[in-house]
Amino acid sequence: MDINQNRTWTVIDIINWGTDFFKSKGIESPRLCIELLLCHVLNFERIDIYLQHDKPLTKYELDKLHSLVKRKSNREPIQYIIGKTQFYGLELEVNRNVLIPRPETEILVDEVLKYKRNFSNPRILDIGTGCGNIAICIANNWKEAAILAVDIIEDAINMAKYNSGKYGLNNIEFRCMNILEDIPSDKFDIIVSNPPYIKQKEYLTLMAEVLQYEPPEALTDHKDGLTFYKRFAGITPVLLNEHGKFFFEIGYDQSELIGELFSKSGLSYDFVEDINKIKRVITGYMNPEE
Repeated sequence: MDINQNRTWTVIDIINWGTDFFKSKGIESPRLCIELLLCHVLNFERIDIYLQHDKPLTKYELDKLHSLVKRKSNREPIQYIIGKTQFYGLELEVNRNVLIPRPETEILVDEVLKYKRNFSNPRILDIGTGCGNIAICIANNWKEAAILAVDIIEDAINMAKYNSGKYGLNNIEFRCMNILEDIPSDKFDIIVSNPPYIKQKEYLTLMAEVLQYEPPEALTDHKDGLTFYKRFAGITPVLLNEHGKFFFEIGYDQSELIGELFSKSGLSYDFVEDINKIKRVITGYMNPEE
């Protein structure tokens, strides 16, 4: 990897060079990667790199870009390098203490917000909040909701608080809590979570960007992937109000096993599919007959 500083490099020169370089390294979406890094260095929006394609970079900008390109060539996720990501139309800061929000998790937010008409001033519990993406997007679109967002990692709670503060939200309480050992004393109208559900054997096969950089405790239970759902099956009947709803993201092959767990706890449920027709969310309520 070399950006020869004995010549002048313009924005378009860097885009062309970076695209070829990342492609040679087997990096996914090589042009997008170099464009995002360039925007970060120049404090540009993506449209600016085309409007100012002939702008020359300074030595300082080239040096900074060089270090970021090196990090990306080592498979570090672009979101950690630039320190931010997009989720549900919001820009959220992220670092290696938190999982990078995935687009499919937006389904959870969509499903919760469908029930705005059903609850007035609802109490909502977000388990494993991470960077706060689910709680923040719900709070931003449902001002009457009072949300408790919990996570076992204090650094994640601090990141979530920061992201919430960016949008001036005052309807979220963040609390450090190990949900496997403790539960809130309140009851809730809605419980939502994207827990660690990847099986240990599958976790070890993930691509380097995930395996080497993202926090393992946000991805896997280091067992069969069902630890949190077994816990949810036990605590949801305790935490959920009589007419409450739960929404949990699940793995691609877990619907049958999780459905059995929830049925034994008196929970009625249904599944929501993603765009690939994979059952991605289990949602439901307490069986009124229980």
